[in-house]
Amino acid sequence: MNNLKQALFLYCLEQLERKRETFSEALLKIEDDRSTETKSSAGDKYETSREMMRQEMDKLVDRIKAVELDQHILNTLQEYKAVNSVTHGSLVKTDNGIFWIAISYGRAQMTDGVEIMVISSDSPIGAALMHKKVGDTVSFNGRNFTIEEIC
Repeated sequence: MNNLKQALFLYCLEQLERKRETFSEALLKIEDDRSTETKSSAGDKYETSREMMRQEMDKLVDRIKAVELDQHILNTLQEYKAVNSVTHGSLVKTDNGIFWIAISYGRAQMTDGVEIMVISSDSPIGAALMHKKVGDTVSFNGRNFTIEEIC
């Protein structure tokens, strides 16, 4: 499972970088649009438009910061330590799926067809899995998850 964990790490970093680039490009476009907009005789319309652009720029900056934080978190997980219980950075194989306790990302579809849920330790299922050991069972949303392997 260590190879799967390494592939998942690289996959998530690549996806986050794509998001960051998309948000950065959108931010540049808005900045460009804002700088080329001219003031018309309808001053209120101009000011409203500029304010809406500023708000959209603020949202994009916040999204870029969130992606960069996720990238930082992933980079801190680069040390792959074998552990006996689920902790931040653990890849957890259960009888009902595989979970990586890392960041709030969602489903990661790997090239070999394996689907992994990348979740935060703060998520409900992540919190339920934390500090559990192989053989432990966790109940979540009416389903039982028995831990088969931790990497």
